[in-house]
Amino acid sequence: MLRVLIADNRQTTAEYMAETLANHGFHATAVYSGQKAVELAAVLRPDVLVCEALMPEMTGIEAGILIRLMLPSCRVILFAEHGLTKELFERARLQGHQFETLEKPFEPKILLTSLGTADSKAATRGVRDLNRS
Repeated sequence: MLRVLIADNRQTTAEYMAETLANHGFHATAVYSGQKAVELAAVLRPDVLVCEALMPEMTGIEAGILIRLMLPSCRVILFAEHGLTKELFERARLQGHQFETLEKPFEPKILLTSLGTADSKAATRGVRDLNRS
């Protein structure tokens, strides 16, 4: 069973995503900050991090970088509203950090398809690879 860690400072969003994924056979855990995602990732060792890119205190980008340093094979999927994070993603890319992204708002089926597909970058509309942005 794929272990998915979801981080969003909006508790209702994180819980909704975790519940949706759990109902489709994923082991999903929700947290409400980037810092908590990093702390819990050390214990849960998720296969995938799904994280809001713009959170207070520690951004999803920062959390994704730290989790990848701990767990190099962990997929990191960041979501944000279109245009709000382009500069942050570009800065991370220039430092050698690349993530899959989802543009908000997105339907749960986009995330489900992404998680259920070996190569979501090629197979899922709505998910784009930062190598191409």
